[in-house]
Amino acid sequence: MEDGRAKMSFISYSSPGRNRFTFHITCSEGNIVDVWGDGAEFDKMPGSDYYTEGVPNKSMGDFVTGGTIISVGSWVSQNEFVNINGELIEDDNVTGKDDVGGYSCFSSYGTDIAGHNHPYVSAPGTLIISALSHFDLTYSPERYGYDNVLVKDADGFIWGAMSGTSMATPTVAGIIALWLEAKPDLTYEQIREAIAATATKDEFTEADPIHYGHGKIDAYKGLLYVLGLPSSIPTLSQQQPKGVNFSMKDGRLFIEGAEEGTPIRIYTTDGRLVTFATLTDGSVRLPVGSPAGIYAVQVGSLGSTLIRAK
Repeated sequence: MEDGRAKMSFISYSSPGRNRFTFHITCSEGNIVDVWGDGAEFDKMPGSDYYTEGVPNKSMGDFVTGGTIISVGSWVSQNEFVNINGELIEDDNVTGKDDVGGYSCFSSYGTDIAGHNHPYVSAPGTLIISALSHFDLTYSPERYGYDNVLVKDADGFIWGAMSGTSMATPTVAGIIALWLEAKPDLTYEQIREAIAATATKDEFTEADPIHYGHGKIDAYKGLLYVLGLPSSIPTLSQQQPKGVNFSMKDGRLFIEGAEEGTPIRIYTTDGRLVTFATLTDGSVRLPVGSPAGIYAVQVGSLGSTLIRAK
């Protein structure tokens, strides 16, 4: 008994092929039976009216039922890639090729038995390119070929594609680590607040929000949020410029990919305008005597970025 309810666990450690197990549960009229599983499908007994179909709001397994967990769902940033042999490898999930931008078919969602909604946020998790362990025979090219291998370097180390919420979760952990580097005193509650306030909403999240939680995590927008820049610099874009590269040298900011004459505004993190200039010969200079630290840069209408001046 647990909290006044009867609880039964069934664990199958090893079973050959596909098997079906049938549960016969006898209880008094009006009782509710919740069935939870890890990687299993629960169906009505053929020809039986004993059970109703499962519902999405009871689909979460027990791995993520802690109330203080930042649970992570997976969405599809790519569904194909070209391997080391030049062959096109497509997403081979059981439901077929998932749509780019949509949720991954393997990504869990729903409300746990304690009433917590999951996932809290989502991140890319389908066909993510990652370093592969040469100790793990599951991904050994010598054993399984090079289908999932993208690169093999001069030292024999391989990079390949893997899918799962196990790939989405490290992305969120790394983003939170970035925020903590910028603001080490962030609390757990502030991190959850930043995720909820800055996660991206799009046509996919709006159409099926239960799969994404607060949306798709946005590293840069969240970084600006934890630093308080949307409040101190209301006009600062919260998107980085696409195809634009930045570098600092000897007090000069070099901007590659923006047109000459683009207006550049540089601010301190407390919102003070340091300089307003136009891009000349691909660069602008910080005022002489500017202290070391972090500065926010608005690049015309292209977007913004953060730089560190030494």
